[in-house]
Amino acid sequence: MFALPRMSRNEAQARSLIASRGRDCPMLGDGDWRLTLEPASLACPPLGLDAAWQVKADWSGARFVVEVPEQACIAWINHSLPGLEVLQLPDALLGAALEAAVGRMVAGLRASPRRGKLRVASVQREARPPGLPHVFSLHLMSSVDGEQIRALLHTDALGLMVVAGFLGRFETSPNALDDEIVQVRLRATLGETELAGSALAALQPQDVILFDTCWLVSNAEQGDTLCLMAGRHRLRVLLDQTLMTVLDPWEQTMSTSPDEEQIAERDDELPLELEDLPVTVSFDLGERLFTLAELRQLQPGQSFDLGRPLAGAVRLRVNGRLVGHGELVEIDGRLGVSVLQIGAMRDV
Repeated sequence: MFALPRMSRNEAQARSLIASRGRDCPMLGDGDWRLTLEPASLACPPLGLDAAWQVKADWSGARFVVEVPEQACIAWINHSLPGLEVLQLPDALLGAALEAAVGRMVAGLRASPRRGKLRVASVQREARPPGLPHVFSLHLMSSVDGEQIRALLHTDALGLMVVAGFLGRFETSPNALDDEIVQVRLRATLGETELAGSALAALQPQDVILFDTCWLVSNAEQGDTLCLMAGRHRLRVLLDQTLMTVLDPWEQTMSTSPDEEQIAERDDELPLELEDLPVTVSFDLGERLFTLAELRQLQPGQSFDLGRPLAGAVRLRVNGRLVGHGELVEIDGRLGVSVLQIGAMRDV
């Protein structure tokens, strides 16, 4: 088995929030500095810093330890006292300088509502690692002269929640991924149905498959509508020749995975033959690639061209792979597809 890092769902959500919002944040109590926090790897946490000072504190019952390299302390002094070029200081002065830096930051944090009181327990040189489970790279950059200070922040599970709550006020930071090059495939989906593997293998031309779930809706006032599907997300559109007009914002469809009651009902039918394993067959009129940037701009009322006639053959897919073509039929008020071709084929 893999030796996987373990954490609770709440811890995972807190780490994600810190990762997305803890970048380039104004540092309370000291407007010159901007703060970036990056969660370190759980599997390979960073080693302790050499010649580091540790600031130990508690905040809302959580434990925090900040490891600050000696050179970072000196850089802060030089930044705070323009014209002074300090290269080395005795421990007593370094400790006093670090206490002053922490004091300025704590003053701002104490003024923050509903966050409780942050209490600094000690500031001292320490060789032993803090031994707390969550570690962050802490990066401070001066907005005045570009001075940078790097340190490590250690905390416990409660501290993780406290930091996430504190950073919740800030906006999410975009990553470096260009959404102009990320492509998403949307399919003009009519519906889907579940077949046993044996039934799928036995399909022949002129067989009819009825939809278990139908996305195609005909309305005398509104016209024909269907859904553009991307995974379990859908966009309802109005059909007009090759044009599609967006009707509603994006929404998520319900999962088709069986629930516990459905599984319990099947227990009496076990053992299940391999040929009876269910296979989901979807039916669509074609597909189109959009960039993520284009999808962000799609709004209700906006129209676009699918790029092929909507009256063409219906495509049958299993797990996204094209396995056949058919034509739309109605059987006693239910929509379905009459199979024209079946078998693995090239998707063009």
